[in-house]
Amino acid sequence: MNSSPPGSPITDPDPVAPDAAAATTGGSVLRGSFWNVASTILPQLFVLVMSIVAARFLGPEDMGRQSFIAFIALSATSLFGGGIAATLMRYVGEMLGAGRPAVARDLAGWGWRLATIWAVIGTAVMIGTGLLGATPQAAWILAGIGAGLGILQSIPNAVLIGAQEWRRASMVGLVTGTIGVPLVIGVLAAGGGIVGMFAVDVAVILANLIWSGSLSRGVLQRLARRGEKDPAVRHAANVYARWALLSVLLATVVFKRSEFFFLNHYASDQDIAIYSISFAAVYAITTLTESLVQTLLPAFATLFGGGHGERIEFGFDRAQRLVMMSALPLTAATVALGPEALALVYGRQYSETGQIIQILAIGIPLLALMNLAHAFMIGLGKVKTVLAVDGTAAAVNLSLAFLLIPDQHAVGAALANLISQCLVAVIVTVYALRAMPHVHLPVRTIALTAIAAAAGGLAAYGAVSGLGGVIGVLAGLLVGIVAFLAVGGVLKIVRRDDAGWLLASTSGTHVAGIAALLCRVLAPAPTEAPR
Repeated sequence: MNSSPPGSPITDPDPVAPDAAAATTGGSVLRGSFWNVASTILPQLFVLVMSIVAARFLGPEDMGRQSFIAFIALSATSLFGGGIAATLMRYVGEMLGAGRPAVARDLAGWGWRLATIWAVIGTAVMIGTGLLGATPQAAWILAGIGAGLGILQSIPNAVLIGAQEWRRASMVGLVTGTIGVPLVIGVLAAGGGIVGMFAVDVAVILANLIWSGSLSRGVLQRLARRGEKDPAVRHAANVYARWALLSVLLATVVFKRSEFFFLNHYASDQDIAIYSISFAAVYAITTLTESLVQTLLPAFATLFGGGHGERIEFGFDRAQRLVMMSALPLTAATVALGPEALALVYGRQYSETGQIIQILAIGIPLLALMNLAHAFMIGLGKVKTVLAVDGTAAAVNLSLAFLLIPDQHAVGAALANLISQCLVAVIVTVYALRAMPHVHLPVRTIALTAIAAAAGGLAAYGAVSGLGGVIGVLAGLLVGIVAFLAVGGVLKIVRRDDAGWLLASTSGTHVAGIAALLCRVLAPAPTEAPR
């Protein structure tokens, strides 16, 4: 059993006697979530900034072509590297939880060898596409090089995350992304176009690979002096990786804009640009809730390896409430302010994005619950169940895309994406809840938060409709926040025990003041000590 006090910080594992399960607490996971949010949200903001600049410099047609090539490159990175990275992340966490760091180090070497093979294949596919006539040819070649480097970079990142080294994993992308954005802007301003954008992307990914590779080697050396090959664990990881690869393939269909293939065939590059901008905006928002729960995957795996089933259930139960209290207000804000905000930053020639972003935003709360359920199921090795659900949703997505996109173009793509993602979310969440007899859907928290979020959304919509422009968006955001806090304060949407836990877990961090303010407004007083 865990003998460490609640909220005790995670420490660097001892090569001789690691106790990763005991160090995996609510506080350590929350602190990891803060770093994961930063490392996930800021890169998404970087992507949005580059998207805005590209839309302004390239125009709708070239913007659509660039988006399609980038989609293919990202898909190649996910398909050829995602299964290995997910496997490594999970098994490193489980081995550390089981007190076997030497096996975790051996698995890292296994991951590098497989990733190298797949990186060569992924790069060859992309470069071959360019050489066979896809235009611009240089962009396809550079995108292929970037995809290969991205596959390799996923390995050290998976090691760092599996070892719950969130700060180290986060700093790499934050620094290189901060440098990459002005480089892209400069290249586009100088007339570099699509090819110049992909050249900068290759340089950034290469820097990420070198830096994160160095950090992961340092972590592995501290974990164990040398690797220990366990044939049973290696076999289990190989089997898991094969299932994970298929899962990534299906998830790419459902969650990674597979609708682009249909838009590329039935619609124009401008339609691709409209859908890409809307999807990227909503994806950046859903990434916020996803990053909050992503830290739970290695944490669940570590606790599973240490035999702490009750702590897994307790963590899942609380995470449901906290995630929904962020997802619902984000949904309301996106529906109310998204159309005007996109038209302002991208230009009125992209005004069609308004309807698309409102359709896609409807799924944000369900996707938040789905990400949490996914973390639980994958952390416990239930990849076959995830695979079955994703397979069903992929079939629905492709069928709806075939039926809707030829006539409705970007709107049809948004509807196909929304319906298939919501289907996955419902099934996975129900399954996860059934697997934990002591955990139930937090209906009261969802209902009260939804009322407060709706009040904030209506207030924001009224302000932006009446004022319009930048002033309208800013006023809508401010009025919406005030309305949400006012109604949420009356309804007391945060439970006492959650508020106490949040205060204790954020104590001494940069967000302690914000957490204290929110708990004072939204939770009943006085707060109790965390359970």
